[in-house]
Amino acid sequence: MKAPAKIKSLDPQQMQFVASFIERGGRPTDGPSAACDAGYAENEKDARRAAAILLSTPAIVDVIKEDAAARFGALTIAAVATIADLCENGPPSVRLAAAKEILDRGIGPIISRNAVVQASMGLEELLAVIDAEDSGKGSD
Repeated sequence: MKAPAKIKSLDPQQMQFVASFIERGGRPTDGPSAACDAGYAENEKDARRAAAILLSTPAIVDVIKEDAAARFGALTIAAVATIADLCENGPPSVRLAAAKEILDRGIGPIISRNAVVQASMGLEELLAVIDAEDSGKGSD
């Protein structure tokens, strides 16, 4: 993953702290170990104090937030792709559940929340038609 753009605002020791903090999992309890890794402390008491100071430094917080947002964005893309794949390729009950997830979460283009849609067939009937079309494609 690409380094956060704001990391350039940190000195090398702060960069080491952030890298270690993120590598260890990015939880508040990872701060003292990351502080030791970066050379801010040699004992637990000093490490906890250093971590508290470092994790309240705006520049460090910005870098950590930027990294978390990038990771979350990448995971969101993977999650949407997984749901879309299940919607297209899963067995009918899984496809139905995936379709409901997509609609419930508003994933994809929404024309209007007030749109009126008239369906000439039910969802299960539509899935049966899609299954029939899919099975016909394999015999070409």
